[in-house]
Amino acid sequence: MLAHNHQLRLRTAGLAGGLLVLGLGLTFLAGDASIYLFLPFLFSTLACVALLGSFCTLTPKGIYVGFHCFLWLLGLALSFLVSFWPGILLVIGASLLLFGAKRPILSALEGIDLLKGTQRAQPQPKDASAWYEAPPVELPLQ
Repeated sequence: MLAHNHQLRLRTAGLAGGLLVLGLGLTFLAGDASIYLFLPFLFSTLACVALLGSFCTLTPKGIYVGFHCFLWLLGLALSFLVSFWPGILLVIGASLLLFGAKRPILSALEGIDLLKGTQRAQPQPKDASAWYEAPPVELPLQ
């Protein structure tokens, strides 16, 4: 199972890297065609890469943070595309809604079969002396 998860992470990271290079190439081509398309293409490429890259974590919290990055970067791309800056208020509102729905989203992401069994349990020490070492005590000279 662990080797399968590692392969899935590598494939997803490879896809994200390939999408980044392809998107940057298209961004520079679009920038040559029209200077007004450069930033929308750039931010939409970064949004897609952030969302795909968040799946590399294989954790619900990592994917949730990727949704936030995707939302903000796509909002910036749309704001640059239509040149309507009050539209960023829509992105702020959507971000607040996404934050308010954090628990249902995380519980839905925990139900995905690919993410089950990927969280590693933190090893717990058997007793307190295993993780805490008392500082040395200096006795005064008499």
